[in-house]
Amino acid sequence: KTENEAVETGLPFIRAMVLMFPNDPNCLYLDRQYCFGDDIIVAPVMNAEGKGSCYLPEGSWVHLFDGTHVQGPCWVEELYDYFSLPVFVREGTVLLLKGQEERYEVHVYGTIKVAEVLERVQVEYRVKLPPHVCVIEH
Repeated sequence: KTENEAVETGLPFIRAMVLMFPNDPNCLYLDRQYCFGDDIIVAPVMNAEGKGSCYLPEGSWVHLFDGTHVQGPCWVEELYDYFSLPVFVREGTVLLLKGQEERYEVHVYGTIKVAEVLERVQVEYRVKLPPHVCVIEH
C-alpha cells in the first residue's frame, strides 16, 4: 500500500510525524522518530545506555516485537537491547512480512476478522491468494 501511494502521490515512505499528525502539537518538534507509511512509528535508540523514548499519537498502538498494547497519546520510555527498538504499529494494521524459506507471513495487529485480513492482503499488497489458503489462529 505504501509503495503504491508513494508512486501515485509522491508521499515518501519515511515521513515526519508532523506530516502524518498535523493536528497534534506534540508532533511539531519530533525529530528523533518517524512514520514508515501510515501505520508504523519508528524511534531509533540514540544512546549507549539503550534508553528509547517514543511519542504515540491518539489511537491504539501495538509494539511490533513484543505485542504490548499502548493507548495514545502518550510517551513510552523503555530500555532496549541490540535486537529491539521502539517500533509501534497502529492497531488494525495488516502487514505482509517475509518469513523463512521464501514464504510470506501475514501479521495482524489488533482484532480483525479473518475475511477482512484476506481481502486486505489481496487489495493492499496485490497478492492473489490460492483457493486453499490455510489460516492458523492462536
